[in-house]
Amino acid sequence: MGNERYIELKHQPAKVKLKEIPVLDYVTFSELITELLKEDANHCLNYFVVPLPEKYMFICCIGCDDSKSILVFSHEQDKTASLVYNL
Repeated sequence: MGNERYIELKHQPAKVKLKEIPVLDYVTFSELITELLKEDANHCLNYFVVPLPEKYMFICCIGCDDSKSILVFSHEQDKTASLVYNL
């Protein structure tokens, strides 16, 4: 599974710098999660938010049993936004 929409981590323990995690718009982020979780071999390992100075970075980690990898991708939202998107 190679794709510019996410980073694929294959070695454990894995580390990635925040600036290396692809940032998607929310609609693409949500659609990618839905698409990936349709596969029985994929599951959500973690979904969390990192507060940055002026925005929040929402990060999703999907485990792929078939490829023995973790897909990491995100979306961002300004802290001043009145609406917070949620899956």
